[in-house]
Parts: sequence; structure tokens; C-alpha cells
Amino acid sequence: MNAENTKKLYYKFLENSDLTTSEILSLGFTSKDITSLVDKQIITRVKRGTYQININSLFSYGKQLIYQKQYFEAFKFIKKCYELNPDNLNIKKQLIISSLDIRDYNTCIKCLQELFLKNSAYYTPDYLMYFYLLNYVVELPEEIQNIINNLKREDILLKEDDDRYSDLKFQNRIRNLIYLKQFQVASSLLNNYLSNTNYINVYDVILRCLLNNILDENRRLSEEIFNLVNNKEYEQIKIILKSKELRGVLNSSEEIILQLVEEILTVKESRKPSVPLSGVGVDFKELIKLREYELAYQMHKKYLATKDYGEDNNVIHILLKELISINKTLKENDPQTIF
Repeated sequence: MNAENTKKLYYKFLENSDLTTSEILSLGFTSKDITSLVDKQIITRVKRGTYQININSLFSYGKQLIYQKQYFEAFKFIKKCYELNPDNLNIKKQLIISSLDIRDYNTCIKCLQELFLKNSAYYTPDYLMYFYLLNYVVELPEEIQNIINNLKREDILLKEDDDRYSDLKFQNRIRNLIYLKQFQVASSLLNNYLSNTNYINVYDVILRCLLNNILDENRRLSEEIFNLVNNKEYEQIKIILKSKELRGVLNSSEEIILQLVEEILTVKESRKPSVPLSGVGVDFKELIKLREYELAYQMHKKYLATKDYGEDNNVIHILLKELISINKTLKENDPQTIF
């Protein structure tokens, strides 16, 4: 019996819940090996000539693959364990983590919904926080979305009698940062804390995965929008950001980008230049709302210079420059001859 044959055995059980003696022998095992597999509780004899995998053995193999960073393969085994024993809490929590590792949010949401509905109110702050974070990377089921839309800060804070944590003050500090959408700060604090503790519980691991996924998604989306802006695919940008707006998860920069993109689309469709609104704009966001784009552009130009940021790499600056150019063209030419 060797490691390669054992690996084949585990993968064979992914396909079939029951294996016959001849099927196991065909993988390179001997009759003596089969006896050893039973003794080691890797497989269980259910009837003469038929065997099933021991779920604890399958679960351990899945976690072993996680340690080897084979996340997609690990997910297959953890999910199989869940299918064999859907009520096992430890398996369900590990499946949540594995699904986050591979961005399978449908599986993650399904497991969290089951836990949210079946477990006591004791765990409610955790599940609400997880759904709150998931809302930043994926659309939630309507019934969950409605709950998250009305979420209050105290809904995700841990109670003083929660004995799952010995560090309630720190945990609630992280949750406060999360509620304030300061995900980068929350992630840095949590990672620093976990690197200096001897015990990491499953709830911290789930939280770390969710924060990492949000930060990864933010980076990915920033790159996508930058490319779309350079290609002047404004309608696609609007679709992406409108979806986030409906979920209430736009950040301040995305709000400005959406306003500018919508204005570009409006002036191009109407063939009429932007009309400033009445009022006095004091800061950058106010100038954008008042459609004082040239003033906003100059203010933003100075801001980038003080930070030593490149103008050509800033989406907001590119959009402002484009909008000013379109407005200038509309004012100086017959609108019917352009665009």
C-alpha cells in the first residue's frame, strides 16, 4: 500500500459512495491492504464485498490538501463530506472556508443560510457579519439582502457573555472597522493578531478569508474599471457600478466615478453640454454634484500633485478630462456633427 494508491482510492470515492472489493483491488491494493485500510478506519465494510469511505478519513484528506494549498482539490473532498453528512457543523464550517478559498460564493451562501436558520441567536452576530461582507463581493439572495440593508452596527457586535472568544474587546474593534467599511485596516489588524496567537478559531479564519476576498475583489475591479475607462466603455462601467449601488456597497471613489460616467453618457446622448447647478461647492465631491467639472478638475490636479500620483493612472482624473473635452466640443461645434 503506497501513497499513490491511497490517493486513487480517495478520488474513486468522490465518484462513488460504495466500492466493491474488485474495484479497490483494481487500484493496486491487495486483500491484505484492504484489511489494513479497514483497521486504520480509512474505509468501512458495509456488507460482504462492499466498502464505504470513512467520512473522518475523507475530511482529513481534504484538510491535508488545504495545507498543501491545493484549494480546488480540497474543496471537492470537503464538499463530498458535506454531501455525506450535511448536518455536521465542523464539516459545514470547513466547507464555508473552502468555498471562500475558491470563490464559490453560492456554496458559501447556502451553508451560511443553513447555519443562520438552524443555530441559536448566540451565533447571529457572526452570520450577519459574514453576509454583510459577502455583500461586497456577490449578490445575496433577496431575503438576506433585505436583512443586510437594515443592518445596524450593534447587530454584528459580540455580546459580553460570548465565551467563544477570550478577546471580545479586540473582536468588536475589528467588527466596528468592518461596519465602517475600513476593510484594509481590519484585515491588517486581524492578520497581525493571528500571526501572534497560539490558537486560531474557525470564526477568525472565515473572517480572514472574507476580508482577503473583498480586498482582492476591490483590486480586480479597480483594474477592470481602469481598462474600461481607457477603452471608453462607459455603459459597461455604469452597469457594474449600478449593481454595487443597488447593494449599497459603493465606496466614495466609485460614487464619483459613477456620477461622471452617467454624465458623460447623458451629454453624449442629448448632445447638450453639462449645465452647472446653483450652489457653492466647497470640496471636491460638492463640485462634482454641482457639475462644476473644470473647478473639480483643477482641484483634483493639485491634489494628485501633492501626493505625487500620476494623472494618467487615475480614473477620476481621466473621466473629468474626458467630460470637459466633450463639453468643450459640444459648445464649439454643431452637436449634430459630432459623436
